[in-house]
Amino acid sequence: MKKDPQIEKILKPYNEDVKRHMTALSEDFQGRVKVVAEQFGSLNKKIDKMQTTLESHTEMIGELLIDVTTVKEDVKSIKESLKTKVNHKEFVELKRQVLAE
Repeated sequence: MKKDPQIEKILKPYNEDVKRHMTALSEDFQGRVKVVAEQFGSLNKKIDKMQTTLESHTEMIGELLIDVTTVKEDVKSIKESLKTKVNHKEFVELKRQVLAE
C-alpha cells in the first residue's frame, strides 16, 4: 500500500506522540498485570496453607471418630453389665437377710 507523502507529512508530528502514548499504556498495563500476578501467588500460598490445615483436621476428626466409637462400645458394655448387677440397696438388704439366718 502506497502512502501519500502529503498525509505522511501531516501525520509525522503525531507519530511520536502516538508511540509515547502507546508505550505509556503498555507500561501501565504491564504494571497492573504484575500486581495481579503477585496477588495470585499470594493467594496460592494461602490456599496451600489452608489445604494443609484441612488435611490435618480431617486426620484429627478420623481419630476422634475412632475414639468416640470405642467410648460408645465401652458404655454399651457397661450398661449391659449393670443390668445384671444388683442395686446397692438390694445388696445391703440381701446381706442383712443372709446374716440374720
